[in-house]
Amino acid sequence: MKLDLEAARKELKGKSETEIEEETARKWAARAIVCYEKCLEGGSVEMFSRGDDNYHEALEHAALSENTGLVGDVKVEIAEIRKKSLAKISKTASAGFLSLRQSRIIKS
Repeated sequence: MKLDLEAARKELKGKSETEIEEETARKWAARAIVCYEKCLEGGSVEMFSRGDDNYHEALEHAALSENTGLVGDVKVEIAEIRKKSLAKISKTASAGFLSLRQSRIIKS
């Protein structure tokens, strides 16, 4: 594994822990939204699941920051597209067989 220690040193020197957590939360939230967009395009349960994984990472990093409003901001940014994606995969589910993991995702 190759680690960029110099970049880490620079980041730690130039940013507060709060700034790092906020930035990380925003990156994960953006990844979640893109996954949900891909889910809407193709109805992929796997892409919905990946979106949820990214969404949870965004919430975790938002909570770790000292920005008390960031968790709510993340939820607001993601709520509508996640809801649309869930509706899309729910339609897909009624059309065919789903694995146990996929069916658990849809029930959530």
